[in-house]
Amino acid sequence: MHRAWSLALSLVVCGLIVDRSETFAQQPADGPAAQTSTEQTDTSGPLSIRTTVVVTATRSLAEVDKTPLSASVITAQEIAARPVQSLDQLLSLTEGAYVQRFQGFSATDSNVYLRGFTGSSRTLVLVDGHPVNDSYANSVNWTGLPMEQVDSIEVARGPFSSLYGGNALGGVINIRTRPVERRQLDFTGEYGTYDSSRVMARYSDRFMGKLGFTAGFEGFTTNGYNSRRYTATPGTGTGTLVTGPIPSTTTAGARTVIIGEGGRNFLNRAAARVKGEYLAGPGTFMSMQYLRTDYDYGYTGYRSYLRDAAGHVVDNGAVVFDDGGTLRRLAITPNNFLQGPGEQHSNLYTGTAQHAFAGGSALRVDAGFYQIPSYQFRSAGGGNTLTSGPGTVTDGNRRTTHANVQYNRGAGRHALTIGGETRQEQASNVQFPLSNWTEKDTRGNQSYFATGRSLNQSAYVQDQVSVATNLTLVVGGRYDYWHGYDGASDSFNVIGPRTAYPDQTKNQVSGKAALGYTFAHDWNLRVSAGNAFRNPNVFDLYATSVTGSGVVFASNPALTSETVRSWEAGVRKRFFEATSIDAVYYENHVKDLVYTQTDLVRDPTGNYRVKQNAGAGRTRGVELSLRQDLAPGFQLRTTYTHTDAIITSNPGNPAIVGKRVTSVPDHMASGQLLGSRGKWAGSLSGHYTGILFSTDTNTDIVKGVPGSYSPYFAMDGSVSYAINAKVQPYISSENLLNRRYYTFYLSPGRTVFGGIRFRL
Repeated sequence: MHRAWSLALSLVVCGLIVDRSETFAQQPADGPAAQTSTEQTDTSGPLSIRTTVVVTATRSLAEVDKTPLSASVITAQEIAARPVQSLDQLLSLTEGAYVQRFQGFSATDSNVYLRGFTGSSRTLVLVDGHPVNDSYANSVNWTGLPMEQVDSIEVARGPFSSLYGGNALGGVINIRTRPVERRQLDFTGEYGTYDSSRVMARYSDRFMGKLGFTAGFEGFTTNGYNSRRYTATPGTGTGTLVTGPIPSTTTAGARTVIIGEGGRNFLNRAAARVKGEYLAGPGTFMSMQYLRTDYDYGYTGYRSYLRDAAGHVVDNGAVVFDDGGTLRRLAITPNNFLQGPGEQHSNLYTGTAQHAFAGGSALRVDAGFYQIPSYQFRSAGGGNTLTSGPGTVTDGNRRTTHANVQYNRGAGRHALTIGGETRQEQASNVQFPLSNWTEKDTRGNQSYFATGRSLNQSAYVQDQVSVATNLTLVVGGRYDYWHGYDGASDSFNVIGPRTAYPDQTKNQVSGKAALGYTFAHDWNLRVSAGNAFRNPNVFDLYATSVTGSGVVFASNPALTSETVRSWEAGVRKRFFEATSIDAVYYENHVKDLVYTQTDLVRDPTGNYRVKQNAGAGRTRGVELSLRQDLAPGFQLRTTYTHTDAIITSNPGNPAIVGKRVTSVPDHMASGQLLGSRGKWAGSLSGHYTGILFSTDTNTDIVKGVPGSYSPYFAMDGSVSYAINAKVQPYISSENLLNRRYYTFYLSPGRTVFGGIRFRL
């Protein structure tokens, strides 16, 4: 895709674009009046520390430096300074956030975790206030929104069920799209490593001062890289003598050898968005948007490292190799190397209507429908080759209907928020055998089916009180009624006949209170406490899946809701408008944590893992951030996060008590230098991710081997030159130091992209 454009673009002298837009502030409305910046103006340049207003943490206006809750904002300026390939990468420099990317920019299954709560179902993600966690496993398609459409990202850290219900254990991420301010046409094209190309376009206009329209598109394609290294366990016996195995170990330290690698992981994705806005009258604003996303991925062949005496490639049969004078035997087939393709298609429809009344009160109504009509992937069976052999195709259908009504009223010292929300979810998974795993239309009779629905209805209230000039109190509560129903599964055999599961009903009351006090000289202290919950989703309850490597992830229809009690204390400080610091300590105490537990009784090899309410867990951590103006046009931003998350009780498996929760790094740190001087601008950033475990037993202690999750440090950089106000070339690089580390898959190494942006 776009090969002619990519070839021409590769000849361009490139640099990084820094958008010097002054519009950073976020308002609860989406209309043109609500997008006016409330940042303080100064003459110190576009990178100076400014007052930024956030909405997500309180569902109302609050200065990020003074709110008694933990919140941060990735501004339009920062987004322009880091021309990354997908939205989740922008969060890698945010305190408290862990971005888990498996296969570089070929990844379609990346996750963002907040404050040690793993799993996408524990972080609520919104687009302009509308939830985009799917209805199956509550995952998020981070490649699904055109980057040119994003204006800022608000991150509210900590449990927020008192305002947002379930899925907000770790926090809330709200992606704010760019406002429609005037007629504007933006076009960006870039080309880079692994024959990767991207085009982005955005058009916006206003008509008669009342009607606004914007449309955007993004297309990305890459040939990808060889991300998977395959291993085999040596044994004894006879076979064809080969050379080429590379000695290694499993993540638990057992002897193994690397025998080859998978093919290049190619990816094609596209996203298109249209939005219309209408100012119906004084204080009345309406908007509607549609977002379509598509992607497909696959792998181009594979490579075996094994060679026989004649130098021929060996990928099938019994072989032996010389291991220090001893012949070791391996049994291999092409199945050792095969990986299946997949695809996803989704539609998001949203609408918002809001009215500002005389006296300062406001009413807002949101409604949305999120549909994934197809989430499909194929797996190879036994005895396969690159072009033939049996397999399976799994397909999913997910639908979410959402509505929220919210009323805000200011009365003296009080800012009151009252609302009601409903969310209905339905998801199903089906599986069919394939006579040829490379052809999805060679289906046989259905072999698996799982489905379920849920309904969540709630009411919430919050009061933000100016108790005194320097003292702010936020207190709120929410009632949720959850009903899980129509759960069923069928394996179409006598071992797993069709089974209908009983309905579940749960009532939850969540609350949160936060107190903030501002001392002289801009010292701001804050403390908060509350509780939160998460109901199990369709994937947890009903859907058992098997990976290509044979690991079974079993569902559990008897699961109950997770609950959390939390508290935190923090301090913020500004020094002479040049320095801003923020530090917070928090604790979360989790009960009935839904946890993937390895069942060694059922399968001693550790390949059977089942969802369980694992007793209790405790997470505590420290988050630090610093912003420092170094000189006019230059700013340093740093963060540090320490997370200590452990299982504190598990009657079903006492052996994991005291073990660390999976997929939670112990330490993370980042630094970013932003610079702008004349027509030149650039950024240099680095981020470190520490040790984490991928098994509940914490036995994956060997890092730097296939399948491991290695600690790593990576640096990114970018630079740009503004030829004029309309043409800005740029060049950017990720992983400047070319570190090759594992996050299960091998990292792609250094990547370089060059591009050019036109603004008309």
